Amino acid sequence: MGSSSSSFGMENGHKHSPKGDNVKIVYAWICLRTMKQWWKAGANHWSVILQLDNGQYACTQKVDTGAVFTDVADSLRGAVFLTCGDSNTFRLSQYGTCNESWKRFYDRVPIYDDYILFFNDCQNYARDIIKYLTGKTVGCYPIENGGEFKL
Repeated sequence: MGSSSSSFGMENGHKHSPKGDNVKIVYAWICLRTMKQWWKAGANHWSVILQLDNGQYACTQKVDTGAVFTDVADSLRGAVFLTCGDSNTFRLSQYGTCNESWKRFYDRVPIYDDYILFFNDCQNYARDIIKYLTGKTVGCYPIENGGEFKL
């Protein structure tokens, strides 16, 4: 999933669950992955990376087909690399702590949602998740204060 093209070619979303019961989401980031064919315009695919209290991390994102993917990894790096796109650079923006049950989050997140560029796209999906989890508002551009990963 992490090395897909810009149209991602994914029609059906999915949700995976972490190990254990009563897992909580304790921290949230936005991850930006530059889209190679749009790099001059500064276009990025956005995902949300979640730290879980069981030591795992999750990546949730919406792609341009409307499919929503929520995957779980055993490290922050692993979750970051689940972000769709075609570049080798991933940039994180820290949005802070939260205390939400995975079950409530899981029940809230769809596997499909209409996609409308600029109105109901990956950026707005990420903004909604951050607002829901942390109460913080994400502006036009994430703050990019959380480091960078390279493939």
